[in-house]
Amino acid sequence: QRLISKMEERKQIFAKLQKLVGLEGHLKTLQNDVGIVKKNVESALNDAKSRSDTVFQQLATNQAQLMAKERETLESQLSKRLHEKELVVKKHILQVVEYPADKFIVLTVCLVVL
Repeated sequence: QRLISKMEERKQIFAKLQKLVGLEGHLKTLQNDVGIVKKNVESALNDAKSRSDTVFQQLATNQAQLMAKERETLESQLSKRLHEKELVVKKHILQVVEYPADKFIVLTVCLVVL
């Protein structure tokens, strides 16, 4: 009876050991799966960072291009306005210069302004 009892106890211990070995294998599989998921997450994060860096670079480039176009437009407008002002000044000078007595005054004023 005692021998049978010991055998039963050993069978139970052996069954528990087999169960533990199975659980250990399952645990190793889960650890491997976690490692794979971790690598995938890191890869996805790196991809997202790379894409966001690219987007920020593109935004900076676009902003620089827009600023350059705006500068060119403003320069063109200023140049046009300056040319218009020059024409008006020349017109006024020509009108004033028609009077010979005022030629000396106009030249003097122009020299002082310059």
